[in-house]
Amino acid sequence: MADKPDGGDAFPCGTSMDSYAGMTMLEWYAGMALQGIISNPDCMTALIREVFKNGGTKEEVDDFVAKKAFSHAHAMIAERQKE
Repeated sequence: MADKPDGGDAFPCGTSMDSYAGMTMLEWYAGMALQGIISNPDCMTALIREVFKNGGTKEEVDDFVAKKAFSHAHAMIAERQKE
């Protein structure tokens, strides 16, 4: 369902939505955004620089990249709910 904060189920299946144990649209969008982010060297360089500029460490880069992916996913859900 598009009106859920997480966008609802990405790939609903089975006889009842209550029995679905898969990913949400939010998780699907975040995964797709993450693929784009980590496959783009310029994007990764910019994100790494941002972490270091703010006093972060190399260990914090993955968390920051994941947060960026979910930020994009939340934007996708918000845009989808406008339809």
